[in-house]
Amino acid sequence: MKRKILFILVITLILPSSIVFAAKSMYKGYETVAILWQGKKIEVNKKDIPPLIMDNRTLIPVYMLKELDINAMYQDGQIHLSKKRK
Repeated sequence: MKRKILFILVITLILPSSIVFAAKSMYKGYETVAILWQGKKIEVNKKDIPPLIMDNRTLIPVYMLKELDINAMYQDGQIHLSKKRK
């Protein structure tokens, strides 16, 4: 009986210390995500809106496209994307 109590006590003390919680980063109630391009993380300007998940869609701010050398042009109600030529 003493062994059972000791075992339960040890498990109770050890188990919570082995659990790791990963806190999700949030922005105005939406989960944010990191954008990787060719293995490198694109940094987010602290003043701007980060990429986030909204209604099961990943939204990436247009300013981040400049970091990837992609032109974004708005014309006739559409956004046209093109790769910058070097």
